[in-house]
Amino acid sequence: MKKGFFIILTAAALLVFAGCNNTQKKRDKAADKIAAYENSHDPLGIDYVRNPASADTIIDLYVAFADSYPDDSLAPFCLQKAANVACLVGSFDKAIELSGRVIDGYRGFEAMDDCMLTQAKAYEFSEQPEEAKAAYQRFIAEYPNHPLTEDLKRTITLLDMGAVTPEEQLAAILAEKENNE
Repeated sequence: MKKGFFIILTAAALLVFAGCNNTQKKRDKAADKIAAYENSHDPLGIDYVRNPASADTIIDLYVAFADSYPDDSLAPFCLQKAANVACLVGSFDKAIELSGRVIDGYRGFEAMDDCMLTQAKAYEFSEQPEEAKAAYQRFIAEYPNHPLTEDLKRTITLLDMGAVTPEEQLAAILAEKENNE
């Protein structure tokens, strides 16, 4: 009786170990695929701008990893990288969604400041000034001593003036500078 129980227990332990080992191998393979794709493209992301299909591919790889391994320490980094690429290629709604997943789901993420800025910029670039202002204000409240805080306060002021597009913001800055001279 004890011998049969021991055999069943051993078999169950081996199955659990094999399953865990297989999951780790799949995770490592997914991470390696991302790294290989990243290494085959320009680190500044110019390749993604020139070829939107490559941007879609890397975004899909990042999101698939985060969806498959949400508790992995790389998951929020993958989502943040996907948000950055989406913002870079003008997929602002996607950038907002992906950065939101990090903000809402990964408290304590070490690059949260970058994530919050990506979301705020995506709102701004998609000409959603109220959402952009709210996102910048959340950032300033969370990171009052961040090196960009003063610049973001000026951005909020420009948005309050109705300068939504980068061209309008530049015109407002130049007009203000001209008035002060």
